Amino acid sequence: MKFMISLVARKRSGMLAQIATEVFRAECQLLDQSIAMLRDPEFWDLTLTLEGSEAAAERARAGLEALDGVLKVANPSGPAAPAAAAAVRPVGAADVEVRLQAALAEIVDAFPQIVDPVQRFAASFEGAGRREASFRLGQRMGRREYKRSFSLGSPLKLDLALRRMVVPALRPFARAEAQDTTLRVPNCPFCINLRAAEPCCDFLGGFLQGFLDAHPGTPGLRVREVQCKACGHAECSFTCVPARG
Repeated sequence: MKFMISLVARKRSGMLAQIATEVFRAECQLLDQSIAMLRDPEFWDLTLTLEGSEAAAERARAGLEALDGVLKVANPSGPAAPAAAAAVRPVGAADVEVRLQAALAEIVDAFPQIVDPVQRFAASFEGAGRREASFRLGQRMGRREYKRSFSLGSPLKLDLALRRMVVPALRPFARAEAQDTTLRVPNCPFCINLRAAEPCCDFLGGFLQGFLDAHPGTPGLRVREVQCKACGHAECSFTCVPARG
């Protein structure tokens, strides 16, 4: 069934991701959301349109009520009426953003056991949207890992950055080897048991892109996956070329 939940939440970093996480944990699907500013600029007024069983709806309400920073949870109209349901938009940029934030929070919590949450996130999308979303999730994780563990070091040229920073950054979840401007992943955990017509390690490619974008010594590069085990190659490999190339 479709239903709506409205809530007043404190405006702070990570709050939208926590709300989305509670929705997904309750096994509800987020169909639509609207966010309005209240007179008090420290709070949001959110209305979520969700789909799920009655039990899932109760879990979602209970989970949201328990969140630190959520002041009020209400059901403005019970199950969504047909007219309201007809107005629900397809999955759009706002929904993707919420899902990205929630997935990033989940893989940060699970680190370094990130393969399962990354694959679940990818499976929640279809077609080209899956590849783009996985790449964007990887970018955010790559930027985070650079800023968290490597930003205090001196900027390095690309070959040194790959060997001294990227390879160690990947080590908790993927063994990698660097040579010149190429990164090789002999046993990529993200495409294991997959079969594809073209390289599909989009999260890993995004991770490399986000990491190198955040590193001041490697600006203006584009990461390309040139080999993938899912395509029958012996290993996955990525090359870094100038963006204009």
